Amino acid sequence: MAEQRSVLVVDDDSDVRSLLKDLLKEAGYGVKTATTGEEALAALAKALPDLVMMDIKLPDRDGIGLLSRLHREHSDLDVIVMTAFGGSSSAIKAMEHGAYDYV
Repeated sequence: MAEQRSVLVVDDDSDVRSLLKDLLKEAGYGVKTATTGEEALAALAKALPDLVMMDIKLPDRDGIGLLSRLHREHSDLDVIVMTAFGGSSSAIKAMEHGAYDYV
């Protein structure tokens, strides 16, 4: 049996977290969620997922700073950055700091 791939969804919007969790579980992924950057770091300290889907606007820290830290500490970890407030400059920053993709 193949090992289940895992995703950490980091977003302070409960509707977004719930939607992504449901969609990813239906697709066969194991899903953990976090509301803040601190919760995300705590979850990552327990178990490293295959993918992180992260909002760039978090209530407790700058998303680009968190992305940079994740890339520095876990260079093989794929991180997809999500935002409803993005523009080309934030997309470019995210990619420069190690994002796998930007939505």
